Amino acid sequence: MDIPGLETVQGDFIAANNSLLTTLSSSTFSVITGTVLFQNLPFLTNLTLPNWISSGTLHFDTVPEPTVHDFQQNGQQVNNLIVRNTTFAFLAGLALQGAQMDTLEIVDNPFLQIVNLQMGNISQSATITGSSADLVVMLPNLTYAYELNILNGSQVVLPRLQAVNGGMSIGSIKSPNVSAPALTFVGGDLDISDCGLSELDMNQLVNVQGSVNLENNAQLADLSGLSTLSVVGGLTTLPSLRRVQGNALISSTQALNCSDISSTLVQGTYTCHAASTSSTASPLHHGLTGGAIGGIVVGIVVALAILAAGISILYRRQQRGGREAQQQQEQSRVVEDPVHEVGTQQRRRDPAEKDGNAIFEVPGKWPDRGELPGSQSQPNEGGPGKSRAPYHAMDVWDGVSGSKIHFDSVDQQQTGLLDAVAEMIPGSRFQASRRKYEVEDVGVATMCENANTTSALLQRLHELDEERSKDRLIFDMLEKTRVESIDLGPESKDKESLDLSQWPIVTTSHGRIAARLLVGADGANSPVRQFADIPSPGWDYNQHGVVATLDLDQQSTAQNLRTAYQRFLPTGPVALLPLPGNKASLVWSTTPQHAAKLKTLSRPDFTAAVNAAFRLMPVDISYMLSPTSTTSPTDELAWRENATPAASTGLPRNFPRIASVQEGSIASFPLRMRHADTYTGHRIALIGDAAHTIHPLAGQGLNLGLADAEYLAQRIAYGVDHGMDVGSCWTLDGYNSDRWAKNNAVIGVVDKLSKIYGVGSGPVVWGRSAGVEVLERLGTLKGWMMGAAAGVK
Repeated sequence: MDIPGLETVQGDFIAANNSLLTTLSSSTFSVITGTVLFQNLPFLTNLTLPNWISSGTLHFDTVPEPTVHDFQQNGQQVNNLIVRNTTFAFLAGLALQGAQMDTLEIVDNPFLQIVNLQMGNISQSATITGSSADLVVMLPNLTYAYELNILNGSQVVLPRLQAVNGGMSIGSIKSPNVSAPALTFVGGDLDISDCGLSELDMNQLVNVQGSVNLENNAQLADLSGLSTLSVVGGLTTLPSLRRVQGNALISSTQALNCSDISSTLVQGTYTCHAASTSSTASPLHHGLTGGAIGGIVVGIVVALAILAAGISILYRRQQRGGREAQQQQEQSRVVEDPVHEVGTQQRRRDPAEKDGNAIFEVPGKWPDRGELPGSQSQPNEGGPGKSRAPYHAMDVWDGVSGSKIHFDSVDQQQTGLLDAVAEMIPGSRFQASRRKYEVEDVGVATMCENANTTSALLQRLHELDEERSKDRLIFDMLEKTRVESIDLGPESKDKESLDLSQWPIVTTSHGRIAARLLVGADGANSPVRQFADIPSPGWDYNQHGVVATLDLDQQSTAQNLRTAYQRFLPTGPVALLPLPGNKASLVWSTTPQHAAKLKTLSRPDFTAAVNAAFRLMPVDISYMLSPTSTTSPTDELAWRENATPAASTGLPRNFPRIASVQEGSIASFPLRMRHADTYTGHRIALIGDAAHTIHPLAGQGLNLGLADAEYLAQRIAYGVDHGMDVGSCWTLDGYNSDRWAKNNAVIGVVDKLSKIYGVGSGPVVWGRSAGVEVLERLGTLKGWMMGAAAGVK
């Protein structure tokens, strides 16, 4: 049978159950999207497909070895390769180098002598069994596999294999040597049994999450081929381990000195049937099994996401202190919206301490963000609900023109085509009919004190650790630990030592850690980014952010504030964000000179200046904060407010009056934009402020960091599921390309907004005001903007 002219098959190609077919050829076949099946063709001796490139599945079942064939060397991509019940003697070529294959199944081929395939990655399973006792298995480019099982044969060669995510089993191999010199990680059991081994070459293997079984290898007298193995999650009989998380049983029919293996390194029961008796080990302190992470909110979030995927990590919680730490926190004290992050000076005690009710301490008053609340309420008295403040609307207005826009949850729900059409016909019956479908007010965003956010995340981190660590170590936290340096590890001096020359080695005050993946969530001055030598270009804004906690006037605010307010002044935006207990958080972006003046004011004068920022014209505010002003802001506000109609400033109706500022809550920090050239390096990933810093006017800093954490965790989980090295470019490149582009777009928009609203007169003011007035009428577009800002659209 010859099939001329056909190039592509959108589906399956099946040749089956034909006892007459001897020749099958096509000079034009190139792509078959589905399954290629050759089944039950007992006399097929000529198979010629010289231009075949790819197929979904290539399946041979009950066919002879073709005496003439021309297809294997040209194949480039096969998702699944199945060879069953054939008389093949050789299975070679298939030119799959660099490709990812889902399944490799070579079963019950009694005459098969050579398997030599070039794929680079097997994402599901590889099984080679039931072949000739003389079978030689060569997978020279295989780097990652999910499951790997090779049974029966004479030799196995895996020179580039680095990681097996599940179990790895090699059995009944006659060769005196099993070689996987690059293998570092096995996620399940490692079983090498019933072989003729006298030598085992796995000198870079560090971590086996399951058990290690080397039964019935009578010639294997030396275990130096496992010289670097340091972590085993199940039963083992290997010497010189630094940790056994389960029970250890050491037995030998010959003389054995049990004292060579320290029982203190075994977490469970240590039993030795030889020169010494059994003993029970003391508990083992947790150590590194996966990666190292530093940071606070964003760092904890990525730790939680990675743990939720079932991956072991080490998390280093930052220790703050001294002048350098205070300078760093001054740069990071930013309020984010709709989920808010308030940087801290870390003068508080550790919220994860297990001493009573340190988790979710609910404040009686809202002090400086650098301190824990003074009062300690029981969770059932205050609870986390009282430590957060949802708000249901947001009013934003231009301090020069008075143009304004109102956001609420109704806008957030109007995102469909019919809503857009209704908005174009103001006052119409159609618009009225659409409003019948409005659902209840679900709120725009929520303010939460950083101390409580961090406490809740740490609490969940420990809960997840307890839930999942019954059988194996998954999480280790180093607290009160200072990173002293980050360097590359030493090169391998001989084949018996682990090559750490491309691994980041973190030197801490408690020791050294080699990280398969080092995630830098360590802030704008990231030591991890500096170690990776990743440039982070950008510029400083001529602005400082002034933050404080304010008490609201009880008469002007009968209940907790339910609206957030932001006014754009030529010197920068000023925002009032709700807190529980009739309080609010202030974030005021202004010139460095004005920021310095504000920090020198008395509490009554500071309160007057904040009221003026929302109620007076920009020229009045600038005069009050100028060095030449001789009158106190309190006195200036009293007469200037009476002379300034509220309508001329755009002040919303029901805007609350500020009663006072809480003592010790005023702080400031410089505003700057930075964006790293890349988020990844070799075994390095950056998230949050380590990767990007942004102007706080849109409240996107924490949102971008959380999105980084989510996507990085997804990429790591994908890599583990597909047998990939979590620190490799294969795993991390997708994170870098996706998040860098999305973050760059947001950073660009926010930067442009800050520049547009920094103009105090001229056509720019007219243009932005006209745009705001149009936008105010388009609830659907406003809803889309709110969703985008919240990270859900």
